[in-house]
Amino acid sequence: MVGFAGILVLVWVKLSFNDTASIYAVIAGVCAPIFYGIAGSYTKKYLMDADPIATASGSLIAAGIVMLPFTLYTWPSAPISGGAWAALVGLGLLCTAVAYVLFYRLLIRLGPPRAMTVTFLIPVFGVFWGWLFLGESITLRVVMGGGVILLGTALATGFVGGRRFAKGSH
Repeated sequence: MVGFAGILVLVWVKLSFNDTASIYAVIAGVCAPIFYGIAGSYTKKYLMDADPIATASGSLIAAGIVMLPFTLYTWPSAPISGGAWAALVGLGLLCTAVAYVLFYRLLIRLGPPRAMTVTFLIPVFGVFWGWLFLGESITLRVVMGGGVILLGTALATGFVGGRRFAKGSH
């Protein structure tokens, strides 16, 4: 809950329910941790002996199949630039594919409760990449939100203020 509160501090000023895209973004942001939790539990129950590369590949292929109709429905009418395609490949391979392999390795080595805590760090890295590549500003609110997220991660892993999880425990 502390990590989630940090995410709210981080994005509160930007939250908007005035347009459909913003509402979808909020729904996606709320659903993502739920689906990560389901994935962690499923992995612990059925996939602990599976190869992380195979698990990550299967997850990404299934996600691609699910997203294909939405992609085709929203395909832009203008040609897509080479830079946009390069960004897609970079995000898909460097960010998503590598991150999934690392995530499934964490699930197997540390167990779901501790591995799930890395998902709290996604907004922190999103802010960092926005600052690095887009010139977005880092405000006191952003620093405070990031700090609360890091505190929540430390509490959830038992690194600060509590018992540490044994491998694979809840």
